Amino acid sequence: MNKIRITTLVLIFILCSFTICFAQDINIHGLDKLDDTGNSFLYLATRIGKWIVIIMCIMDIIKCALNHNRNGVGQALVTYGMIYGAMFFVPYMMNMIEGVFQ
Repeated sequence: MNKIRITTLVLIFILCSFTICFAQDINIHGLDKLDDTGNSFLYLATRIGKWIVIIMCIMDIIKCALNHNRNGVGQALVTYGMIYGAMFFVPYMMNMIEGVFQ
């Protein structure tokens, strides 16, 4: 029973190793156009997202000002600043993680 389990684990390890090597070979040769397209969409999303965040932040600041909520103005600025920062930090983080495993 124990030999079957060890054999199964070794087989899974070998298959995963081949899969990882094969996937890296495909990534190097065939997905450059996909990366370019993805970067174009990411650029477009950040440009559009910037204006959405600016408009929503201004709307929240006006709402807080009309309700005499001075603390809410600061919270809105921090919240929307973090949202805008996340649009750039998440792709950067994914690239860092990808670089670790290559």
